[in-house]
Amino acid sequence: MHGFPNYAIDWGKMGASLHRSARGKAIGGKPPYLMPFFGMFGYGGPVATMCLGRRCIVSSKTKNRNKVFTLHLEREALVSSSCSESCWKTKGGIRDPLEDEKENSPHGSFTKVEIFEPKIKIVGIKHLRRKLKDIYFPYIQCDEMSGKTSMPIKFQVNGEDLVGIQGGEVATTYLHSCNGPNFILQLHFSNSQDTSSLGQCPKVLLEANARLKCVYFPIIKGKESIQKIIDELEADGCGIRESYESFSRVSVRRLGRLLPDTRWPLLPFMEPKQKVGEKAQILKRCCSRVKCLIDTDSGFNPTPNKMDLAHHHPYTKALKNFGNRVPDNEKDVQIEIFRDGKKLTLAQLEKQYGDWISEMHDRYDEEIDGGLDQATLVVVSSNFKKLGISSDVVRVHEKIEWKGTCWAAGQKIKVLKGACPGCHKNNVFATLEYIILQGLPGDACGRWIIGELLISYIDLDECFKVFSFGEARLICRPLGVPKAKGCRLLVEKGTIDIRDSLSLPIRVLDSGKCLLVDDTEWESKLQTYYYQKLPSAIDLLSDIDCHELKVDGVSWAIFLDFRDNFSMLQI
Repeated sequence: MHGFPNYAIDWGKMGASLHRSARGKAIGGKPPYLMPFFGMFGYGGPVATMCLGRRCIVSSKTKNRNKVFTLHLEREALVSSSCSESCWKTKGGIRDPLEDEKENSPHGSFTKVEIFEPKIKIVGIKHLRRKLKDIYFPYIQCDEMSGKTSMPIKFQVNGEDLVGIQGGEVATTYLHSCNGPNFILQLHFSNSQDTSSLGQCPKVLLEANARLKCVYFPIIKGKESIQKIIDELEADGCGIRESYESFSRVSVRRLGRLLPDTRWPLLPFMEPKQKVGEKAQILKRCCSRVKCLIDTDSGFNPTPNKMDLAHHHPYTKALKNFGNRVPDNEKDVQIEIFRDGKKLTLAQLEKQYGDWISEMHDRYDEEIDGGLDQATLVVVSSNFKKLGISSDVVRVHEKIEWKGTCWAAGQKIKVLKGACPGCHKNNVFATLEYIILQGLPGDACGRWIIGELLISYIDLDECFKVFSFGEARLICRPLGVPKAKGCRLLVEKGTIDIRDSLSLPIRVLDSGKCLLVDDTEWESKLQTYYYQKLPSAIDLLSDIDCHELKVDGVSWAIFLDFRDNFSMLQI
C-alpha cells in the first residue's frame, strides 16, 4: 500500500498487478512450482471479497510506517468499472493501529480484510480450515522439494496452524493411495501460433510446463479406495456431491495452488484403448482407479477468480485433450513428453501407461481377501485362460461373504442378460460351484508361501512378479449341464478343471444383475428347459431305414426334436 494521504492505489486499480511483467520468471523450475509471490491479474483480492459480500474494508500497515491505510470497496463500483481502462479509485483513509492489531502483529505489518453484508451462508471454521489446506497444501506441508516434509509457509486460521488439521479432500485422497510407484510425466508446451492475435504477451505464451502424477487407488477387500474417499468426505461434511463414477479423476494446481473448479474426468491418454473382451473390462475398471494430480507453472492462465484454468487458452485445451491424436494442420501447440528424463512418443506413453496399470492391478488390487472356509491352493493348471484369470496361483473357496451377503457353493443364481461377457443374449440360470481368488492373501504371506512352493534356486523377487493379487471369479454350472460335466477340483493334484462350467467376474455381484433363485423359480425354469428338449415326434424305423442305418429294426426308434436334430434310442 502506498502512503498517499487520501487513498491507497494498489487495490484501487483494476488489473494493476506489479508481478505481471515478471510472470515469465515463474515458467519452468521444479514441480510443484511453488511461487507464492507471483500474481497475474492484480484484482484477485477485490474479486474474492465481492464474491463473499457487497462491500469490504481493507486495512494495511507496513513495518516502516506507524499508520494504518484503509481502502473501502463496494461491489457496484467494482462491477461498473471492471471494463474501464481508466484507474478505478475508491475511498480510503489513514488511522492509528488498534490495540488488537498491535497484539496480533508483533512484527509490525499486517493486512486485514473485513467483509460486510455477506451474500452466502457462512461456513464453519472447521470447514474453512480444510478448504484452505486443500488449496494451499504444498505450501503448508510439502513432501517432495527436499525429500522430507517441509513447511514453506506458516498458515494459521484463528491461531491454529493448518499443518495439524485433519481431513480435507487432498489429505484424505493421499491417505487412500497405494504405496506403489506413481506414473509421472513431465510435459513441455510450446506455441507456434501468432500470439499477437490472442492479445497476449508473446513472451508469456512461448512455453509452459506441467507435471502429471498418476496415482493408483486399489480396491481392497472388495471396497474401492475412491469410494472410501467419497464416504469419508461425506461423513466429514465436506459437501461432496459426486458418486464413484462422477468423482473427479483429474485435479490441477497452478504455482502450487489448487484450482477447485478444475474437476475433470480421465484425460484421453488415461482411457482404456481396448474395448472388447474380458481383459478390456478389467482394464476399464483399473483405469477408473487412477487419479491424475497435475502441477502447472505460470505458463498456464487461470480464470480471474483463480478457481479454474482459462477454458479457451491454448495450453488448457492441449492439456485437457492430451492423448488425442491431433491433425498436423491443427497443431498450434506442441507437446514434448518426458518420463524419467527420457523423451517419449504418444505410442510409447500409452504402452508404458498400460503396463503400469497392469502392474498396479496385479500387485495391489484385492477384490476379496479370503473366503469363509479353508482355501484350496492351486498352483499350476493348463486351463487358467479358460478360467478368465492371469495368475499362476489361485485360492479356491466354496463360501464367501461379499458386502454383507453370503454366497456358497450349491446356491442357485440367475445372471441377467448383459451382466458380463458371455451373458449377452439371455438370462443365465446356474449353480454356484466355486469362488476363485487370484494370488495369495497378503504380500508378505504370499512371498513366504510362494518361496515354500517354488523351486529353491529361483530368485524369489523374480518369482513374485508372475503372481497376481485380487482378481476374483465365480465358477457356475449352467442349468442343463450335468454335474459330471461341471467344474472339477482335484485336491490331491492341486488342479482345477472348469470343463463345461462358466467363469464369471465377481463384479456381477455389484451390478444388481446376479440374483439368488428360490426353489420355485428354479423348478419352473428346469421344467421349461426339459420341456423344450422333448422330441416332437417318434417314428418307428422301417426295414429299409434299419438296413441303411445298419441297426436291428425291432429294437430301435428314431426321435426327432423341435430343432430337427435326429437322435436314436434303443427300445
